[in-house]
Amino acid sequence: MIINWEIKIGDIIPIAVGFLGLLWRMHTWNVETSVRHNENVNRFDRLEQSHDDIKSTMGKLADTQLECQRRITETRETVARIQELARELNYVPSGFARSLKTNRSYMLGVIVHRIADPFYSEVLGGIQSVAHQFQYSMFVSAFENDLERQAGLIQGMFGRQADALIIGDSFFTSDGVDQLGLRVPAVFIHNRASDVLPHSIYHDDRNATRALTRHLLDLGHHRIAFGGNQRGGLLYQQRREGVVAELESAGLELRQEYDLIAPDGQMNSGSWLARQLLNMSERPSAMICFNDMQAIGVMQTLQQASLRIPEDISVTGFDDIPLAEFLYPALTTYCQPSWELGQVAARVALHLLGENVNEPLVSEPLIRLRGRLMVRRSTAAPSVSS
Repeated sequence: MIINWEIKIGDIIPIAVGFLGLLWRMHTWNVETSVRHNENVNRFDRLEQSHDDIKSTMGKLADTQLECQRRITETRETVARIQELARELNYVPSGFARSLKTNRSYMLGVIVHRIADPFYSEVLGGIQSVAHQFQYSMFVSAFENDLERQAGLIQGMFGRQADALIIGDSFFTSDGVDQLGLRVPAVFIHNRASDVLPHSIYHDDRNATRALTRHLLDLGHHRIAFGGNQRGGLLYQQRREGVVAELESAGLELRQEYDLIAPDGQMNSGSWLARQLLNMSERPSAMICFNDMQAIGVMQTLQQASLRIPEDISVTGFDDIPLAEFLYPALTTYCQPSWELGQVAARVALHLLGENVNEPLVSEPLIRLRGRLMVRRSTAAPSVSS
């Protein structure tokens, strides 16, 4: 049998192309398989290397931790030896050297109207507690209500390189501050001028005398007198306003003959007020004094005149000085947070010097604190005869 093969070029080309394509795919698969194999080998090598690196790093960290602990222990031991040696030699760090290094004296200058005032002894204690915490000292002077002397004391504080000033119970106005040319931060406690200066701290006196007046009204008093302070300035004005406002809320008024103003806030002025009461044809049944010192003078003079407190007349003070609860009878008064006033003033001053002070009020231009009513035995319901 004879088979006739007739092969055309057109028939061979598709077969050849298909065969070549198959060969190319087999080659590509071999290449990809080889690449994947190499990648897996490399990945394994890298993981093995990373594991070795981690073990090496952990070992170094452990060595570093041990070295740090050793150095800390050595440092503590060194510090302890230095401190022990300093105690043996009675070493005192040089404040002068510290000042040269920091360009500061680390001293707060404090000026008040009277150091002997029991209220300000508490304020000074509050300032000192904060100053000590921040390793500051304080230098205290009193101007004794002499404004010329006050100006001289301030200049003296500049001479002593005080870093900041805290001034209590002064009469500073904005113009007065400008004229003095204060070169350091200044904080004002109970500034008695009508101008409210930056960095001023007050007690809410108006609210306080309203509370005292309300206490007397609740006891049944209607004839209530107020003893003012001629040198009290803004403090006198605000305390009087509190009395007047609370009386008006009860439909009453501060009668003219009961609206008294004494020369100052000392015990002698309290005696003067008591004599005014004794000379009245119709005495008040209760007396609100400008402060506790006045109230002490009032009580002593009235008792010497054989009046009974509170049976014949109730008496209240203001401040709650330490002596108030030991009087006979114990004095009803309004407690100013005097220690806190001092602490806040010191923190404001230190804040102005850039110290990190944990006090939310320090950035406020005006700070007003509130105290609390202290009811004791010098007040009671009015008797029928009074």
